[in-house]
Amino acid sequence: MLEELTHDIFAQHLNTHFQVEGEAARSAALELVEASSDPAVCAAFLPLLGAPEINVRWAVVQALGGATNDPTVRAALLPMLADPKEYVRGAAASALGGATGDPAVRAALLPLLTDRKWVVRAGAVEALGRAVSEPAVRAALLPGLTASN
Repeated sequence: MLEELTHDIFAQHLNTHFQVEGEAARSAALELVEASSDPAVCAAFLPLLGAPEINVRWAVVQALGGATNDPTVRAALLPMLADPKEYVRGAAASALGGATGDPAVRAALLPLLTDRKWVVRAGAVEALGRAVSEPAVRAALLPGLTASN
């Protein structure tokens, strides 16, 4: 019980500092999220995926990329594939590469192979490259080898 409370307080503290303080605090907080496997720490940052600033959304997507084994993180990252900013979409695609064993993730990544923006296509290729043993993924990736990407 005390350990859970400590984790909750720590997560709230990180979230508060990430939203309020400058770039150094943001960087430090994101490094902690990247290094943490604690779902409470990751969960504290999920609301920031809706931040109006592109750099905040992009940084949180990047930081959460190592936690895609957590279904809550995976579910929160999937909508980021439709973000209006291509750098966030590309980062989300790359981040979800660790979860390509999930058919829903593979299905969400496949349409990104034809996105108008190269950074999104590159993120999707990177992610789906981890699931190249799947016939549908292989078939979707092959046309990109000859297209002018």
